[in-house]
Amino acid sequence: MPLKAAYKDYYTAAQVKKVLNITDGMLYNFIRNGDIEAIKLPGRKQSVYKREQVEKLARELKQFMPSRAAKTTTFVRATREDLPVILAISEALFGQGRSVTPLERRITWLETNPYTYHVLKQGEEIVGYVTLLPLRKGTDKIERLLGDTVAVDITPDDFADLQPGTHTDVYVMSIGVKPTTNLTDKKEYGSSLIRGLRRLLIEIGEKGVIIDTIAARSNTPDGIRLMRHLGFTELEPVLPGTRSFIIRVPESGIPLIMEYKHALRESQTSDHKAQPDSKTDSKAERKPRTMRDTSGQNGTERKTPARSRSHTS
Repeated sequence: MPLKAAYKDYYTAAQVKKVLNITDGMLYNFIRNGDIEAIKLPGRKQSVYKREQVEKLARELKQFMPSRAAKTTTFVRATREDLPVILAISEALFGQGRSVTPLERRITWLETNPYTYHVLKQGEEIVGYVTLLPLRKGTDKIERLLGDTVAVDITPDDFADLQPGTHTDVYVMSIGVKPTTNLTDKKEYGSSLIRGLRRLLIEIGEKGVIIDTIAARSNTPDGIRLMRHLGFTELEPVLPGTRSFIIRVPESGIPLIMEYKHALRESQTSDHKAQPDSKTDSKAERKPRTMRDTSGQNGTERKTPARSRSHTS
């Protein structure tokens, strides 16, 4: 119900969700992460929220939304020829004085699992990229990536074989936009990368791959805001100055994950119906999609020693 005039400095939960354009689950995440404080006022059973806090968060989230007509871009799987450009963007963002994942290691990852690198292109120019590490179950690599202070060695054996029914934990290593002085372009490219990531997760669901957790970490304001905006839950800090985030997919209700779950259920239902009566029959492989988008955020890829370190924007 609307607040009385005496409570004009506060919003109800319904008003917060409308101002921020979020769901109940995302509101809960913002409260748990400390972005918004739930306050109990005398005479009210339901919590209220400081208007100033909510509007500040709304301004921070707005930077991830395009502010004008978007430029035509495409979000596609990276090729080996794209990797030097991705490395150049990483070095431009984070400086050549500190090492990032070396080119040879990137090539090995891409050849092992084509889902590791995707690029955002405007025409033929690469203007951004996303790095995902779909890791197999039964290892401690996710925990180490979130908490180790030294390089975590990711080898081909660590990657999950993304076949129907396979379980995997996904680490979002980096989201990077080519440096630009045009803040509008930065927002648009970042928004396109996020939409590309969304469709990528849906594609993985359509393949019948079961994602159990999605994890990331960041030490920049942009990256931290992005993780919160996407609905990640912030974990208790392990490393000074670095924030860790996770989505436990089976119990998550955020829109991004619900879309993935829907695609997964559709795939499982379709595969079940398509099971042949004869064991000698075979099923054709599903072809990967090319994803297209139209529209920016400077990603933050954590610098890594010469082996393999991974961190998100």
